[in-house]
Amino acid sequence: LIPFLEALPVCKWVSRVEILQRTGQSDYRRRIAQLRNEYGYDIEVSRKNGEWHYHRVSVNPVRPRQVRKYPSAKQRKRIYARDKYVCQLCLSPTGEEPNKPSPQIDHKIPLIRFGGEDDDNLQTLCVPCNIRKRRACATCEREDCEECPLAFPEKLPQRLVLPLSSEVMERLAKAYEKSGQPLEVVVGNIIQDWLESRRQEQRKRPKLL
Repeated sequence: LIPFLEALPVCKWVSRVEILQRTGQSDYRRRIAQLRNEYGYDIEVSRKNGEWHYHRVSVNPVRPRQVRKYPSAKQRKRIYARDKYVCQLCLSPTGEEPNKPSPQIDHKIPLIRFGGEDDDNLQTLCVPCNIRKRRACATCEREDCEECPLAFPEKLPQRLVLPLSSEVMERLAKAYEKSGQPLEVVVGNIIQDWLESRRQEQRKRPKLL
């Protein structure tokens, strides 16, 4: 972790690009989270001009060293029971029985974004949803996680789970990259446009006598 400390001079904002150039390591966010969460350094993060910047406030750690602890078996069972062994994203049942999909514990706000280990930051996910959320978090450009539907699905009034082909997913990914908007907004706009086109078609159809 020494290269990351050297890449974060005290009292100076450093961009993501600068950190990558100085360390040559792409997992900089995880390492910075380690410095903050496990080794007690006071590091601030902010998004400026569309790019993440980091700022080490103090020379030395300001909190006692606390190496990351993974959820214990007791805590995992407590979270599974609270969520009734239901995946909080796709709402499919999971279980520890051989004939059911295995549940997994997910950090709503990832540790690399300084999420905590308390029960409120943990949720039950099935394996496919946990993999999808992990991939989404790796490339996420949100300012924070509070409005992310993958982190806090309970905030959504309604949820629609659909199986999509790889071709459709690729088209969605291209639309997402082009728009620069959150994925749920892109999908919502596509659905709204489709519904409107259907309404227009119905208006144009001749009425049967």
